[in-house]
Amino acid sequence: MITPLPILAQSAPPPPQGSNFLSLDTIFWASVLLIFLITIFSALLRRLARDKALKLFHEYHVAFYSERRPSLWGDLIVFSQGVELLFDHPYTTRRNLIKSSALLYEDEFNPMIAFTRSIHGLTEQEKKQRTRQIESTFTPNFFRRFRRWFRNLLNILRDAITKTMSLVIGRITAGGAGAGAIISTQAGDINNLTGTVLGIAANAYEPLLERYIGKPVVIEINLPPPPAPPPNWIPETAEFPGYLVDYTQRFIAVFNVDHTPVETLEIKLEPGKPADPDLPGLKFTLASDQTVLSCTGKDAFVLRHIRCKGDTSDLGIALIPGASVILAPIDSLTTITLERTRQIDLVVPRNRARIRFGARPESLASARRGDWLGIAPLLEPREFLHSLADTVHSARQTIRQNLPFSSQSPPSQPSDPGDTRD
Repeated sequence: MITPLPILAQSAPPPPQGSNFLSLDTIFWASVLLIFLITIFSALLRRLARDKALKLFHEYHVAFYSERRPSLWGDLIVFSQGVELLFDHPYTTRRNLIKSSALLYEDEFNPMIAFTRSIHGLTEQEKKQRTRQIESTFTPNFFRRFRRWFRNLLNILRDAITKTMSLVIGRITAGGAGAGAIISTQAGDINNLTGTVLGIAANAYEPLLERYIGKPVVIEINLPPPPAPPPNWIPETAEFPGYLVDYTQRFIAVFNVDHTPVETLEIKLEPGKPADPDLPGLKFTLASDQTVLSCTGKDAFVLRHIRCKGDTSDLGIALIPGASVILAPIDSLTTITLERTRQIDLVVPRNRARIRFGARPESLASARRGDWLGIAPLLEPREFLHSLADTVHSARQTIRQNLPFSSQSPPSQPSDPGDTRD
């Protein structure tokens, strides 16, 4: 009799040697890939994160004014962390240094007064692009309205989305192994990336300004302080009309459709002689090495042309109150053509300016009140009470004249004109 062999229990084959090392290698290379993708994507987003208000002047001829450096003008190129102004023509300094552009860094926006744009400094192609820019802003299509609505929604939900991402990352990394271990090492980068994406996609949202997008407003700009301001000095202001185009956390953009000047002036300058005539609101300082034009009034001036020795130079730069322009010294008879105006395009830092008044037409502004009494905002309280009393008295007299009386109830005597009871 043959005895059967005992049946041995089947067991799984032993794992191949080196599997732990392969698993660690997989985690390592996955972590490297995740770090690489996050870094590249964050750098790309930072490169695209240009201020929306400044982008309105991108590749346009503008002028830059600041408290701490000379005025500059040229074609503006906007970057994520600064701008570059390409001069109309390269020039050579007295020390034979050739300069063709100026770089303005982000920290130089704090003492900045404004960027200005005048249609007289634009080419025909730029004028057409500006017209399309204004039309698309003031009469936006469905896509532009939806995009702005979506950005405002993201801005409202920014904190909620950021906290939700932090909660999700914390829940995934709770295990501390596998994919959770990889994500836990990059939790900070992922949170920063989420904030960067929301910061680019979102829009600075202020209900007080949002309803005035594309509508007429009056912007108030704080003028630079004097060299030695007294204690408790209150800055002087200048006001300009326009249409609110856009606003961000750092800038406000106000444009004007029409740039019609108040008046056109021609100033003749000669070496060693003061400007003739001496214009109110505009100061000329003639020196042996330079000529300085300073705007000291409340209106802006557009420098149109400079004629000297038979040559004419077109400038087309808008000079606003509190700003100055440095030109070459006057060595012969020079004629400067200027325009006094209140209608220019402006991009102003929000630490210096704010939208102070709405400027809707009278028919639209009074529609909400319904022409109740036509009381002006500057009417004194005493005048308001007298006006109200006269209105009530006139209404009572009209009612009494039109009221039918019966023979049993004779009409009452006229009341005292000064009686405003009832």
